[in-house]
Amino acid sequence: MDWLTENKLPLGKGVEWFVDELYTRFDWLFDLISDVLGFLVEGLTDVLQWCHPLVLVALIAGLAFWLHRSVALVIGVVLSLLLIINLGYWEETLATLSLVIYATVVCMAVGVPIGIAAAHRPRLYIFLRPVLDLMQTIPTFVYLIPTLISFRPWRGARTDLHRRLRHPRTDPPDLSGYLFRAQGPGGSR
Repeated sequence: MDWLTENKLPLGKGVEWFVDELYTRFDWLFDLISDVLGFLVEGLTDVLQWCHPLVLVALIAGLAFWLHRSVALVIGVVLSLLLIINLGYWEETLATLSLVIYATVVCMAVGVPIGIAAAHRPRLYIFLRPVLDLMQTIPTFVYLIPTLISFRPWRGARTDLHRRLRHPRTDPPDLSGYLFRAQGPGGSR
C-alpha cells in the first residue's frame, strides 16, 4: 500500500498548467465576460440604490403578497428588510440581490437551451447525465473557486471597499443604557 501513496501522479502540476494555459489564451474572453457582467450588476445595483429603501421594501412586500397571498410571509419579509436597513447592510443586500438576479439569468440562458437540445438529442443527454449527476454531488464551493479564478468578479463588479474607505462605518451604537441591570440596589438579583 505504501507504493500507492509514495508514487503520486502529477495531477496538481497538470491542472495548474491547464488553468495557466486557459487563462493565458482566453484572458480576453474572461475579461470581457467579467466587464460585461460587472457593468450589468453595477447598473442594476445603482438603480436599486436610487430607489428609496422604504419604497423598495413596499414593492418587495407587494411582490411577496402577489406571489403567495400570505400576510404572515409579507410581515416576515418586511420585518427582515427593515432589520437589514437598521443594521446598515442595505447597500450590500442590494448588491447581493443584483448578483443573484444576474446569476439566475446567466444560468437560465445557458441551461434552458442545453436542456432543450438534450431533450431532442439522446446522445447529448447521455453525455450530459453523468456530468449533471457529478455536479449535484460536488459541493458548490468547488465551482466557486474556478469561477473566481477565471472571471475575477472583483475586477468588473464594483465593491464597496472604496466607499467604505472614504466614508467608514461608525462604531456600533453604545447599548449599555439598554442592557438589563444585573444588580439591584441591594446587590445582585
